[in-house]
Amino acid sequence: MPRSLSRNLSKERRTPGLRKKSRADAVALIPASPTLHSLQQVCLGASAAQALLGKNFRVTRDRGNRMKSDLAPHVLATAHPASILRGPDPAAREQQRRDFVRDMLKVADLIKSKRAPAP
Repeated sequence: MPRSLSRNLSKERRTPGLRKKSRADAVALIPASPTLHSLQQVCLGASAAQALLGKNFRVTRDRGNRMKSDLAPHVLATAHPASILRGPDPAAREQQRRDFVRDMLKVADLIKSKRAPAP
């Protein structure tokens, strides 16, 4: 198959309208309820994080760190779980899985500390 035909076919297979989401698109999905909004915001993957936190966000640099945002008191971003499956080798996938679990435990700790009764 000629290369140009192959490229055209791959473009046709894409879902129409599939594009990176803008901040407005992402914010529209956040619940308006103050009780839900006041908890945590977790961004899974660079696309979600960049839509909410800005184009300067990098998963490799910023993952697992609490970020400042007007969306919620605690915003944390991490790698998308599907990216773990695309790791180059078993050792890299295992390390990525450990990093993801560590990030999710941070989120769990933040939620627990917010739900604990004040002394």
